[in-house]
Amino acid sequence: MKPDDPILANNPFQGLPTPDSVAALAAHPHFPDAMLASANGLIAQYQRNYVNWFLDDRARLLIGYLTLYLHFTAEPGEAETGLTVKRMKAMCVELGICSPSRVVAILAFMRFAGYITPSPNDKGGRLRSFVPTSRMLELHRERWASQFSAIGLMLPVGREALSALSRDEFVAAFLKALGRYFRAGFRFLHSAPELEFFSSRTAGMMIFCSMVSAGAEEDTVPPMRPYRFDVPGLGRKFGVSRHHVQKMLRDAEAAGLIVRAGERGEDITHQESFTQAAQRFYASLFLFFAHCARLALAEIGSK
Repeated sequence: MKPDDPILANNPFQGLPTPDSVAALAAHPHFPDAMLASANGLIAQYQRNYVNWFLDDRARLLIGYLTLYLHFTAEPGEAETGLTVKRMKAMCVELGICSPSRVVAILAFMRFAGYITPSPNDKGGRLRSFVPTSRMLELHRERWASQFSAIGLMLPVGREALSALSRDEFVAAFLKALGRYFRAGFRFLHSAPELEFFSSRTAGMMIFCSMVSAGAEEDTVPPMRPYRFDVPGLGRKFGVSRHHVQKMLRDAEAAGLIVRAGERGEDITHQESFTQAAQRFYASLFLFFAHCARLALAEIGSK
């Protein structure tokens, strides 16, 4: 695969987002459309399930990726490999996702929800290893498809990755690349730390995406004009209380990201700080996915 994306090819840190590459991508004329497509895609694919009882949005995202990463990094012949309870506990501690004692309950709920199933190689009657189900794989393919479609509005690699997404070898290589960087410390919100309080709440990132997508009928994304935020409706949609949504809005206002007005504070105006943080977050996400996709495409192309 040729380095046909100058923003990525010129990145001095092995393709990972830098302030300059983030700013360059955010200046692309199709970037607002890509932001909107990404936000709407994440909202449409939000899964209300019991795992949400145990984990905030950041941890829930990482658990999903980690489940597939452990499965696809299995080494034939090794006694402790693939998606095992022991490896999941160790990785959750390494990445600061949750305590080892919580892993067993999370895996049980994932099995109940149909995302994982006992491994055919698990013997002796004790459930120690699992494999992801087709439902789990298709869920992530749908999520990645919406992101690669958004990236494809700006970078050719997005369109190439979207075409390769049906291939298991691409998914495996893509997950390995994601896993390497996550284990090295990369996080989507490093470029927009102002937004971290959203990721530490249940459905917090969905509320954030909803605030971004509120610009669908406005002239800019995110919107620059005031809009009415449907607090009870979004609470029902994402399975959280009205108070939970209102608390996030109050915290966003306290952080200087928005201004609230109206009888219940549901009329929202974004501050420039929110717009800039949202642009940095999405540009960082797009660049990271694009870089990992390029690595995966190069790997499977050499086989």
